[in-house]
Amino acid sequence: KIIQSGTIDEIKSSPKSAFIRSFFEVENYFNVEITESFDNHSQGVIGSEKIFLPRNFNKGDNVSIIIHPESLILSKNIEYLKNTSLRNVWQGKVTGLNEDMGVVKVTLSCPFELKSYITTDSLKELKLNIGDILYVGFKSSSVNIL
Repeated sequence: KIIQSGTIDEIKSSPKSAFIRSFFEVENYFNVEITESFDNHSQGVIGSEKIFLPRNFNKGDNVSIIIHPESLILSKNIEYLKNTSLRNVWQGKVTGLNEDMGVVKVTLSCPFELKSYITTDSLKELKLNIGDILYVGFKSSSVNIL
């Protein structure tokens, strides 16, 4: 389905939706220091938080990654996320809720800043407010390594 057409400059300067705008924004860009290496994945740190990556790197390597906001799963219940295949689960505090065209950008402090996109319906169902404690999870396979 074609949502919008035009030149890159036209679309970038006047996106017709938050989804289109998300192609031009880079959220959740981090540098990761690799602390452990395994056969087919690695573990690193962002600040003080551990992160599992889907590729093997050497201990001590530094890699740049992007975690797309739409790949993050939010829950008020840690048990919900523990019973999944998510390799990365962190606790965060809601520091921002910004709605734009039906999409809510949730900003979390984990202790670094992390952004997630949810629908307005999800915002209502989760009953999110600034200051709430949430758990955020994502699969290591959803990490984009640059």
